Amino acid sequence: MQDETGTTSYSYILGTGEQSQVTYPDGNRIAYSLDENGNRNQMSDSFGGNEICASSNAAICYKIW
Repeated sequence: MQDETGTTSYSYILGTGEQSQVTYPDGNRIAYSLDENGNRNQMSDSFGGNEICASSNAAICYKIW
């Protein structure tokens, strides 16, 4: 996707189509990890942030340091 700030790119896991990463125009990114059932279980960002997702609902995540 492109707008006046640049291009945001999206990466997906081959075979499942699950989103694995978003990279923003400024180079910052958010990466996702999935469990064996294809549920998002972790998110990390380019600032060193890490979140563990407690369920298949990625909206329920907990910040870890």
